Amino acid sequence: MKEAYVGGKDYIFFSYAHSDKDKDYPFLDALQKYARVWYDVDGIKTGDEWVSVLANKVAECTIFIAMLSDDYVRSDYCKRELQYAVERGRNVICVRVEKSFKESEDIRFLFGNKQHFKLYEYSSYDDAVKALLNEDENSDRFGAVLIDSSPVMGIVERRNADGDYDADNNFCWLGLYPQHRVTYELTLEELGKIAGKLPTARDNAKWKVYDFASNAGVPYMWYIDVKYHSFYYRGVYFDNYRPQICSQKAGMPRFGGDPRQLDNGYEKDNIYWFVYEPIKWRKIRTTPLGLELCSEYALDSRNYANSKERYDGSAIRAWLNDEFYAVAFNDVRYNLPVEVELDNDVRSANPYKEPKRMFTGINGYCCDNTVDRVYLPSVRDMTAPDTVYDEKQENKDVKRRKIATDYAQCLGVWISKHDTYKNNARWWLRSRSPLKSTAYTVQRDGTLLVGKDNEYTIDVTRTDIGVVPMITIAIDRQ
Repeated sequence: MKEAYVGGKDYIFFSYAHSDKDKDYPFLDALQKYARVWYDVDGIKTGDEWVSVLANKVAECTIFIAMLSDDYVRSDYCKRELQYAVERGRNVICVRVEKSFKESEDIRFLFGNKQHFKLYEYSSYDDAVKALLNEDENSDRFGAVLIDSSPVMGIVERRNADGDYDADNNFCWLGLYPQHRVTYELTLEELGKIAGKLPTARDNAKWKVYDFASNAGVPYMWYIDVKYHSFYYRGVYFDNYRPQICSQKAGMPRFGGDPRQLDNGYEKDNIYWFVYEPIKWRKIRTTPLGLELCSEYALDSRNYANSKERYDGSAIRAWLNDEFYAVAFNDVRYNLPVEVELDNDVRSANPYKEPKRMFTGINGYCCDNTVDRVYLPSVRDMTAPDTVYDEKQENKDVKRRKIATDYAQCLGVWISKHDTYKNNARWWLRSRSPLKSTAYTVQRDGTLLVGKDNEYTIDVTRTDIGVVPMITIAIDRQ
């Protein structure tokens, strides 16, 4: 039997009860002849770090195979894997190992009358695998996970929305942050019980007030972090809508439409739950300090500054290096971000190959260098030839496009409704423009909002712009 698949291509997550391995491994062995498969070979390890690994593997898989048996449905870990696969919308295939197996109520609830693949009906495991791969219902979705030399089907490998795989190890996963919305009713019910009573302006109960969420000292938006079945979740509740400008009162109408939260499908007076998941980082470049990484998603929605502060005194810099760092890297023992001295001068606010494109004189809103563990990229960073990004700021670079997570959308980030750029966010760069209250951003199509006359900038007090953090980790620890 082959080792579990490790790499950037599509794969199958093979979920099984370890007490059944004598029955399940022969099927796994046959499956590995045709497809890339990840499985937990050593059994569940203790500690939250391994739970994070399992969550990541389930979240990133293309197909989830559940080897149903009496021991499987008695295993809390197996059911958690299956539940999470359903919550994340994975292609789930249930394989019934023995004829005597009887569905439990929770399995029936998850899949209703969906047919199981009956492994016990086949005389050989190889025949069973071929039948599974070639079922009409499965033939298309299995194409992406087949190994290049698979004798079953000559399927051309599927590519993701960006048109590439991680075959060259372009990404890594580090830290945890709330991202996808939880929709599974049983999980929502249990999380609600743990959270207890809802907060109010007079009583926060067990909830915490967001640092930005008060009207003259009266809170209107809260969050709570809980642990359930070894996974972490964040609940969000608000009784008024977040304003588009941080100095405005909550619920103030947005110019041109509904509040961003409502526009994104999140209504006030409801609890929304989001699961903590490993943060996906794109590898940007190697520096003398280590490997520089940039989040592949817009993880949050924040105003750059409370007034017109420069980056060194900005609200977003303080938040990144305080609250975000504490939350995202709370359980990380290795690969902690190192301190980096950031170039914040006029040069950093110009494209790499055009150092005088934007301005040649003094920009009073650039600032001294800062030393940070988490930071926003600059205009120069996003156009430098030693990074993975396009050197031309006006080009529609797919690597600069960032989809907003469900959590960021709940906080009110602006997202594109255009089919080509659906759910892409605008996101902040740390580079300030010469205009007193604006900073540069990256647009939904991957272009930089920079122009020769500085007309393309965003007010730093806007709350609906995405946050895409960058970090650097020591190479010998990656």
